[in-house]
Amino acid sequence: KTKVATGAILAVLGDALAQTRDPSEKAYDPRRAASFAAFDSCYRFFQHNAFPFIISICKGNVLSSIFSGVTGAVVGSNLRLGLAALERTLVYQLVVIPLLYY
Repeated sequence: KTKVATGAILAVLGDALAQTRDPSEKAYDPRRAASFAAFDSCYRFFQHNAFPFIISICKGNVLSSIFSGVTGAVVGSNLRLGLAALERTLVYQLVVIPLLYY
């Protein structure tokens, strides 16, 4: 709940700043700010629920297999943690965002 509310507040504040800096804007548009708040709230709610799932499936196994296959090296626990973070980032940036955000 706090993440969603914080995101909505930051979206409204960011839009207010953008509107005051844009010379083409005649007056503050609360409807525009509300749309930013609504979108950000929905997106943060989605992220809140998606991240635990992504973390549960991206443990670094895929990239560890590729790394071991290419280099022949054994993947240690520290490298696996880094590869898990990379897997999670790749899944989110290359799968989730293109399919749902755009």
